[in-house]
Amino acid sequence: MMRQVHQVLRKNRRILEKALGNAHSSQKIPLAPLLEEGFLPGYHTKIATDVHGRQCFYCYEFGFCLHESFIEIFVEPMTRAA
Repeated sequence: MMRQVHQVLRKNRRILEKALGNAHSSQKIPLAPLLEEGFLPGYHTKIATDVHGRQCFYCYEFGFCLHESFIEIFVEPMTRAA
């Protein structure tokens, strides 16, 4: 069971990384093509609320906010070790 969850998370991460491409901040794209590739938005590693009060999900370092017909993908800012 755990192995299957890990495989889904890794696949989601690859799909998000590919969809983000070379964008350095965020990218808004239609959700349908991601779902066709096998993206499962219910599988994520963290949930957070952004400054606008929207619920965002993370799959490792890739964050995404779901909207009605599109998804906004971004990379979590790296935190510096103290």
